[in-house]
Amino acid sequence: MRNTNNILFQNLMDAAIAALSFYLLGYGFAYGTGSSFIGLTNFAFTGFANDAYTYAVWFMEFAFAATTSSIVAGAVAERCKIGAYFVFGPLLTTFIYPVVVHWVWSSEGWASTSLDANARLFGVGAIDFAGSTVVHSVGGLTALVGCA
Repeated sequence: MRNTNNILFQNLMDAAIAALSFYLLGYGFAYGTGSSFIGLTNFAFTGFANDAYTYAVWFMEFAFAATTSSIVAGAVAERCKIGAYFVFGPLLTTFIYPVVVHWVWSSEGWASTSLDANARLFGVGAIDFAGSTVVHSVGGLTALVGCA
């Protein structure tokens, strides 16, 4: 029962920490403008349109960030100390995942399909189907590193 409680607490805190960190910095790093490596604007809803669609898009993106973090949580369950995980979780949802999102999904990212044809990675850019590449590759690779 103790392990079940620990995992439930970890999942609840994972979602809460992901929401806060993605709100403050993660979304700006992912979808902000200014660089092909990382976003430099739109932190903490600055520059957002105040409408339901914009908030719904943010919520969907937060859910992807939390999913990436939960992939890691499942892989390292009972393999690392909770304190270490709570240091790593915010780092993942604040910086690691949003930077990869910026590369692929942002219109300015170096691997984006939105760039001019001559500037795209291998001439086509990184094609991602419904988030499967970004969410699961970042989650899986960071879980591999966490378990090593």
